[in-house]
Amino acid sequence: MSLLGISFPDNVGIRYSDELISEVRYMGLDCCLLPFNLEDDINTMRSPSCLSVLDENLDLSSLGLRVGKSTIELLSSENVESLLLGEREFLFQFGYVCHLSIPLLCIPFQESLSDFFASTVKNLLLNSQGRVPTILFIVKTDHWQSWLRFSNKVGNSRNIVVGLELPDIYSDFSKWISQSLHSIFIPESAFILNKKNIPLLSPEHRNCVSKAFELNLKIFIKSETVEDFKVHVESLQLLNRPRDISAIERAANEYCDVLQIPLQPLKDNLDAGTYSVFEADPVKYIQYEKAITKALNDWKLKNANKTARIYVLGAGRGPLVNRAISASKTSNVDVEIVALDKNPNAVVKLLTMKENEWKNENVSVYEGDMRNFSHSKCDFLVSELLGSFGDNELSPECLDGCSQLMSSESVSIPANSVSYISLVSSVTLFKNACALSFGSKGEHPLEIPYVVRYRNAVTLCKPRPVFSFIHPNVNNNDHSRYAKIEMKNEKHYNVVCHGFTGYFSSLLYDTISVSTVPGDETTNMYSWFPMYFPTKEPFMLSPQSTCYVSLWRKCDRTRVWYEWCFETSNFSSSIHNSNGDSYSISIY
Repeated sequence: MSLLGISFPDNVGIRYSDELISEVRYMGLDCCLLPFNLEDDINTMRSPSCLSVLDENLDLSSLGLRVGKSTIELLSSENVESLLLGEREFLFQFGYVCHLSIPLLCIPFQESLSDFFASTVKNLLLNSQGRVPTILFIVKTDHWQSWLRFSNKVGNSRNIVVGLELPDIYSDFSKWISQSLHSIFIPESAFILNKKNIPLLSPEHRNCVSKAFELNLKIFIKSETVEDFKVHVESLQLLNRPRDISAIERAANEYCDVLQIPLQPLKDNLDAGTYSVFEADPVKYIQYEKAITKALNDWKLKNANKTARIYVLGAGRGPLVNRAISASKTSNVDVEIVALDKNPNAVVKLLTMKENEWKNENVSVYEGDMRNFSHSKCDFLVSELLGSFGDNELSPECLDGCSQLMSSESVSIPANSVSYISLVSSVTLFKNACALSFGSKGEHPLEIPYVVRYRNAVTLCKPRPVFSFIHPNVNNNDHSRYAKIEMKNEKHYNVVCHGFTGYFSSLLYDTISVSTVPGDETTNMYSWFPMYFPTKEPFMLSPQSTCYVSLWRKCDRTRVWYEWCFETSNFSSSIHNSNGDSYSISIY
């Protein structure tokens, strides 16, 4: 099991050796965590001689070292001399770990850890060159508030993660998911002997471990010997039975917490790989087929024995054409289908489909921009121009721009889109955004909205509707919007807000819809990930405290962009992405 590790306490004199490595590998573990005071005499740590305590020829890829207890005590002192001595010891240990390329350096977090030490860690990571180990702070579950204060001081390095030390009785660590959670530490006391004398996890810890496996966290068992550890492994293995997931979900999971710049299909021609990803999600197209079928059934009540004209605009490689053909057969309505796309490469595929799969169907293929396309009026205009925030791929501009193709009786599928936002706490998303660089164009990574399948994030309130657009919209071509949304921290604890997430819902036809809004999302649909709008300055929210988010959708003749800002009773942010200087969406 690649997610399991063993953690030995400070008072156990176990040496890292070939024999221990063999034991670890045999049990399928990927990490062995040892205290740093590897010599019996802890005073060894007071001199550089400690740098020779490990055989450098050993395979150290499975080793993590934990900063010694005496060092932590010094770094928690209020005495300046003790702090300086503690810093010296810590720097020796950090340098030793870097020297041997040991992947993990663990620091037991204490509420008394000083600002002095926070500064030491922050400067160390800012100034380090080359490979730097992951610094894992092992935090007790009741140290939430003090950890928020300390982590705010050490900064946004992606090398800092959290290991949660679970108490004997504990059932929920959901709030910690927002804190770059790396692992959980389970005490041996969490295992209870059953009637057959087999140690099994308590129900509370079983829930924690199941959630940890779901989040891909590492799980450490605190154990004094390898033999004691072995008897607990089987109990954990029973909780890690993989569930069956679809290929599209498996592919989507690879993008967890990976920030992506939203697509600009009007500006850029999508490649075959991108089309393949979208086409692999059947749920969206099933919903579209249901909508087209229902629309055709309603249409034929007034138009018996007539042929319906269906225009598929932005047809890509033809998945909606296939669904329209299928809906025609289901509803027993003859159709004439026009497939249009501006991407000449996609049109090649459409023409190939026309000559082969659609050779017996009434399908015409055209290349061009739908806003400039001249043709007879359609009965149904079908498109899949929706983005992760509903309108962020410019469906309003495109669909309102082809009103010349629609009569007063024409039906648009989709019929509308509504965007939603929710406050979010996620150190991981914020750190990932801070780490991005966009060269010399002047973009600020914290003033750009991202598409992301988030996992290490906690939303703080129910999503609120923001912008809505209806299709067709023949009476109003103003696509600019503004909203000031009041939201509250609905959690019962203090949190740090790192921005807001964005979703959308869309009514395709009648009662048939697609949605990414949590609590109302279309089941098993992966075509759209949520969006993340960062804040340049994370801010604290107490339970039930109010945050106002102002959000603009602004337009000029060539671009569309979003601007946003945050306001609480004691905090007011600057306006992000003013004039679209960091991010805008090209209309042409």
